[in-house]
Amino acid sequence: MALVAAMKIGSTTLSALAGDSLSRPRWREHTVARLLGASDEEARAVLTRQLEHYRQTLASLGVRRLVIGAGELLRQRPRLLENLNPWAPAIWAMTPSEEAQLTWAAVQAAETEPVTVLDIGGGSTEVVSSRGWWSHPIGMEADQPAPEAVAWPEPPSTRLVVVGGLVQGLEALLTLQPTRPLRESLALAEKLSVPGWVERGVDADRAPLLRRGFRILGAALAAWGWPEVAFSRRGLLEGLWLAASLGRGWRL
Repeated sequence: MALVAAMKIGSTTLSALAGDSLSRPRWREHTVARLLGASDEEARAVLTRQLEHYRQTLASLGVRRLVIGAGELLRQRPRLLENLNPWAPAIWAMTPSEEAQLTWAAVQAAETEPVTVLDIGGGSTEVVSSRGWWSHPIGMEADQPAPEAVAWPEPPSTRLVVVGGLVQGLEALLTLQPTRPLRESLALAEKLSVPGWVERGVDADRAPLLRRGFRILGAALAAWGWPEVAFSRRGLLEGLWLAASLGRGWRL
């Protein structure tokens, strides 16, 4: 199979992945770039610089097909595509349904039993399974709405898997406190300082977002009666790669 690649434009991160298999990618890179709160000029400058860096890297690898996807960031700020040349025509401005289903497909492909995916991102949160999906503009980058006020969907009927920007912090939390009940761990996580997270291996640029992210996770789990939680490093980026592998995207 020829090398294919995916780029994800998120509210808080830009990331890219290339390979002929999701299980053995040839190259992967991510950059924390808090675009949701940046000005249009600042956001376009970051996007142009980072997308060109990714393009050059992918060309050197011999990639033949590329999918570039963006979700909540462009749903809230569609004007960012203005004057973003030559990239604008190639960017897939995904609907919440497309974003949720691509994320679920990537995670489910690595599982042996049906799962429900909870994706807490910078600008939105999705809950998706084979039975349907739910999306809400609540994320780690925004102060509102209050997670406790959200009308969460019905409790998951299959194993719950958390993905997205919160995973690095969740992995550190569960590794350091494997026997503590998750409810207690999340209460402590909301109080942990940024230096405390960095000491535990979390990226310095991502650490400030974790307090809000864990509050969102805690509200969802409380609404669902505190089910058991697993986590996966797969997510929307891998879903976009699957789309590229099936023929969608832009030929380089």
